[in-house]
Amino acid sequence: MSVDCAMFRLILALACVFARPVFTYVLPDPTIQVFSPRGLRVSIPDAPGLRIFGFHANVNKAIRPTENGDISGNVYSAQNGRWTIEDLTVKIQTGGVLNYWIYVQADGASYKKIDQTWTYSPFVSQESTSNAELGVENEISAGGQLLFEDDFDTLNESLWAREIKMPLSPDYEFSVYHNENHQMLVRNVRGQLLLRPIILEDSYGENATAYGRLRLNGCTSNNDLECTRRALSYSILPPIISARLTTKNSFAFRYGKIEVRAKFPHGDWLYPEMWLEPKYSTYGQHYMSGRVLLGQTRGNDYLVDASDPSMIYDNRRLDFGVRVGASPHIQEKLVSKINAFGPRWSQDFHVFTTLWGNNGFTFSVDGEKVGYVRPGPMGWVPGAYQGKNTAPFDQEFYITLGVGTGGVRVFPDGTKSEERPKPWSNMDPKSMLRFWNAREQWLPSWRRNNGEKTTFVIDYIRVWSF
Repeated sequence: MSVDCAMFRLILALACVFARPVFTYVLPDPTIQVFSPRGLRVSIPDAPGLRIFGFHANVNKAIRPTENGDISGNVYSAQNGRWTIEDLTVKIQTGGVLNYWIYVQADGASYKKIDQTWTYSPFVSQESTSNAELGVENEISAGGQLLFEDDFDTLNESLWAREIKMPLSPDYEFSVYHNENHQMLVRNVRGQLLLRPIILEDSYGENATAYGRLRLNGCTSNNDLECTRRALSYSILPPIISARLTTKNSFAFRYGKIEVRAKFPHGDWLYPEMWLEPKYSTYGQHYMSGRVLLGQTRGNDYLVDASDPSMIYDNRRLDFGVRVGASPHIQEKLVSKINAFGPRWSQDFHVFTTLWGNNGFTFSVDGEKVGYVRPGPMGWVPGAYQGKNTAPFDQEFYITLGVGTGGVRVFPDGTKSEERPKPWSNMDPKSMLRFWNAREQWLPSWRRNNGEKTTFVIDYIRVWSF
């Protein structure tokens, strides 16, 4: 055997040993179903590594490849083997044409199909389910009883209690939720509630974040590490002081309508905490007992997917939805409205409305329906609640208001803000340190207008029964 032949066989053998199969994701055409008299469901099958599915469409008119569209939705988890988006407000006539584009993230890569069309024919394999079986809005009666109302003419401290802690699991926010020692955190001005975050070192001195020790009087957590902490190495003190108020001990309800008029905070890596949370941990700690997002936007002016700038995460985007499940497999089911070319969601006041029934949630802003989320045939998390389809959203929930910063859940990895990569990774134990070390990048956005833009302003909250 010649030397060249032997060398060729050796190279071939090594190639066979070290070669690994490469699986390339192929974005399928979506399955589209029309309900009667209104409603649309769009889905694709689940696949390994799939992380996001987005659908954007117009009915009987063209759509640009980056346009949000009259029908729009993004989902971040599969249910029953499919990634599904529903809009139960849409009415499509026979012969109606959907012009759409779809988007998927899988294994860190982005896939998109643009300039797609689909024509509705009731004679071609359509879903016959009536949306009366699906839409929570059909459960809401016009004459519901007013259960709760606060116009914030004064701050009713018997109604609103502070949550005081340095949060750890499940979200690891970069804030300490403090007590009444910092007057700027919580104010009542001209019939409005103002919640404003401040910098810890502005109150406790330079390098307090890296070398200080903090003990919270009146801490509301049962975890000692959330009440007392000493900075050590990369485990610094939370660099932001914020406030979080709840009605946990004064008001909770199950099913109904909640309406909030508010103006969201504006500044890099800020977001409003406007939630319904479970009064009791009936199904387990944290998100096993659920959380409802009554409206959320991120305070960045420009935050997009680094590999696909058409994927918007900044304050042009408004999200509603639920979080449910056990860490690290927490599921987030969202509906979104994106003003790609219009005003920012943190620019002015808006009215955020949530209808909560035993079959899910419908979300609206300024009287316009944004979307609907509901459990699948096996429930919100299949197999997690012993066959209870409505669990965990079949219990009493209370209202939470606050201003959040950073953390490991709200801001996706792989994004960039003003052409700069997000300064931390959600799985990095040094995430809070990396956020603080990048303050020269984000702090100027907090300082505008004497810092007033970072304020979360709530005008009123009202809750009705069915």
